This record gives sequence, structure tokens and C-alpha cells, in this order.
Amino acid sequence: MRMAGLAGGFLVAWLYAASCQAAGLAVIAMLEEGTPQEAAVEVEYAVQAINRTMQQVYAWEAERTVTLCLTPNRQTYQNALQRRFSMSESEALSLSQRTTGWTTGSIVLTNVEGTPTSSARQRHFIHELTHQYVYSLVDEAQATELLWLSEGLAEVVAFQASGIDGPAVWKQTLRVAPALPYLSQLRRPGLWWRTADVYGTPVCYAMSALAVWRLEEAAGAGAVRKYYQQLRGNPDKVAGFANAMGQDLLEFEEDFERWLATESLRRSK
Repeated sequence: MRMAGLAGGFLVAWLYAASCQAAGLAVIAMLEEGTPQEAAVEVEYAVQAINRTMQQVYAWEAERTVTLCLTPNRQTYQNALQRRFSMSESEALSLSQRTTGWTTGSIVLTNVEGTPTSSARQRHFIHELTHQYVYSLVDEAQATELLWLSEGLAEVVAFQASGIDGPAVWKQTLRVAPALPYLSQLRRPGLWWRTADVYGTPVCYAMSALAVWRLEEAAGAGAVRKYYQQLRGNPDKVAGFANAMGQDLLEFEEDFERWLATESLRRSK
């Protein structure tokens, strides 16, 4: 179903409903004035791709309605961050310089200009909508208790749903990086941002994605969903990780370091 009208400073809105055969995200896409109309088609593709991937690969259903607000450039993205999330001007400015998308509650904001190609935008939309699948099980505070897992899952799903060889891309990102962080530096939001300032955001995402890919190879695609399901009832992330993944968190992070070395990816701190 499609709708058109004016709402909250956004000129056009479309509703992309989940398939009637299975539960999935229903996404209201709202385009601010100046946003390319083709972005609406890219959203439609992203919604179909993520719902299909989450249901077929992860057996993960989410009856949830999400509002995806598309802004044409960084300035309008900053303004929307202030307006939608009641951020201060300085907070919104910093976030608009660091990110091209942000999700809180059931709202996703994106800067279309920040991802200039159609395929990149589609992956970006899928990435942000993956967070909404996680939010269908836990709140945002719980979702960010282990941030490399949440961000890594979003990257893995985005590449998988787009039919792209993610591991090859992420390995290449790490190969050309001057130095790499450790997963322990990517666990919480504040630490993530400080680490990204040193090593670069693409490196942090690539590290996180490879870690989740390795987890899924060992424990199965459903293990991450199981982790969040357990976290909803028990906020102990260490115990939840061990129960869902069959491996201690610290042990996995150490094993991941050894794997990086065997792949000749870890060279220095």
C-alpha cells in the first residue's frame, strides 16, 4: 500500500507492508523535500530483502512498524536529528558528521547523500532495519550492551541480503588498514566512538562483521537471535552469550584474535 501527503516536515510517505505469509517489518518511508524519488524504490527493495533474509536464514520474525525518514543531505539530516530525537544542536552536528543513519525507538533517520550509490543505500537501509529486528526483542540499552555484535549482525545481514561476499570485503578493509582495534574496544557505544576516531569507522564495522560471521559459522545463524531472546529475560550478557553461542565471550574474542593472525590480518595494535 502507498500513501502520499505531508507529515512532520516530510513531503511523501510510502508504506511497505510485510508479506502476509510471515511476520516482518512494515516500513513507512518518508521522503523529505529534495530526496531523490528513486530512494523510495530502494527502500522497497531493502524491506523485501531484509524480511526475506531474516525469515529464511535466521527464522526471525518481527511484527513491528518502523518509520524510515530519508533526508537529502547532511544539513537536513542534522536538522531531522534535532527535531525527531530532541538533540541539542551540538549533539546533532557531531552525529551528522560521524554517521549517515541513526535509529532510536521505531524511527530510522538516514542521510541519502552520505551513501551516494543505489546499492550502498540499499545495504545501508538493510543495516538500519536490522537494528529494528533486534529492537523487536530487546530495548536499545540491551542491544548496545555488546555493540560489536549488534553492528556486526547489521553488516552481515546487509551484505547477505544484497548477495555480496561480505567476508571478502571486510577482510580487504582490514588488510589495507594501518592498524586494527580489538573487539573488547568495540563493546560499548562510548568506547566504540573513541576507537572509531583512532582506527576509522569502516575498520570497526569490518571487525564487528567478521566476528559475527565467525560466530554464525560456529554456532549457526540462529545463535544471535537466541542471544537477544535470552537477554530480554536475563540482562547478563556474559551468561547469555555463553548460553547462545556455546562459548565464553572472552574466549571467543581471544579465538577471534588468533583467527585474525592466521589470516594475516592482525599486524599491530
